[in-house]
Amino acid sequence: MGDLLSHRATNDAAAGQIPSAYAANQALGKLTRRERQVLGLIAQGKTNREIAALLVTSQGTVKTHVTHIFRKLGVSDRVGAVLAVLGIDPAKVLPAA
Repeated sequence: MGDLLSHRATNDAAAGQIPSAYAANQALGKLTRRERQVLGLIAQGKTNREIAALLVTSQGTVKTHVTHIFRKLGVSDRVGAVLAVLGIDPAKVLPAA
């Protein structure tokens, strides 16, 4: 699933649809394969419980992956993580907390 995000970022970048394809690829490059899988499921709107069931792991492990994703991408929520890998600066499109 995470590889789908990478494929999407590459295709959209070629079509000029992503503000910063370089930023998107840099963001994905920071994540492990498993973190990309988790992020792909987050992008589909899955909960931690659903992700754990799909990946046959515990919710605690999923929470750890989500925490690592947020830290590596410099974001504080799921929407920000998805925007970051799409090359969109969350600070420019999300209201201040």
